[in-house]
Amino acid sequence: MIYLKEANDNLREILTKFREDKKGKHISEHIIASEIALSLSDLFLINGREISSEEKEWFRAGIYLDYIFGGSPWEEILVRYNKVCLELQNLGQL
Repeated sequence: MIYLKEANDNLREILTKFREDKKGKHISEHIIASEIALSLSDLFLINGREISSEEKEWFRAGIYLDYIFGGSPWEEILVRYNKVCLELQNLGQL
């Protein structure tokens, strides 16, 4: 679980920087999906609340994040998002 906490914190950090950089501008729905996925991951981490089969849909934003941020200065969002997904998969949640 310590790896999931670290992955969540790292993703939250870069998403916060992204939001600050884009203040007042349009935010992609895929960024919003990654924030929802992060919140669901937090609920599992903090409260032990398992991720439902319907909620697992929020963890499919990776391909879209790759399309948007691949090769850009924000590519790290994709890397950190994928790390959260991997940690949840290792814990049997995805």
